[in-house]
Amino acid sequence: MALELTASRRRFAHLVAQGNKYVDAYEVAFPNNKAPRRNKADSASLLANLPEVRAAIREYELQVMPTLDLRRLREEQMANIRYLATYSPDHKVRLAAAVKLVEFSERYENADSVRKRTLTIDNLVAEIAQIAAPEPEPTIELESEAEPEAQIQDENDATVDAGSGITTNVKAR
Repeated sequence: MALELTASRRRFAHLVAQGNKYVDAYEVAFPNNKAPRRNKADSASLLANLPEVRAAIREYELQVMPTLDLRRLREEQMANIRYLATYSPDHKVRLAAAVKLVEFSERYENADSVRKRTLTIDNLVAEIAQIAAPEPEPTIELESEAEPEAQIQDENDATVDAGSGITTNVKAR
């Protein structure tokens, strides 16, 4: 349906589907219209009620419906169920709505208890530090199979390392 529309009408339908007011969408879609805002509002309302534009708006709404709109829709449905559970003249409808409310609240409580977690600044900083800290480089320890090198005292009270022959701790007499 949207393909039958002009580019300006498609733009108008897309802007309305995104939640803009009719007159604001009309001003963006038809920027060359110099009519007063009141006339633009009337033209926008008439345009939005054309069957092909209305169908395009509905189609675009389905394409751009974000998660928040789904959450709002769920809230509206729950409000309707609460209303039916309270004010419906038919006792069977009130009972069915009350059962649905109980089921929903139990499911919500279970999901909420799983999501709850104590979060403190210290825990958050520790988690961030753990994520951001680079992994420590593996250390390599070398072990010698030979016996530890012995130190030999010579007659001048100097300590000589037997393996390398380096003299240390030389004391003068």
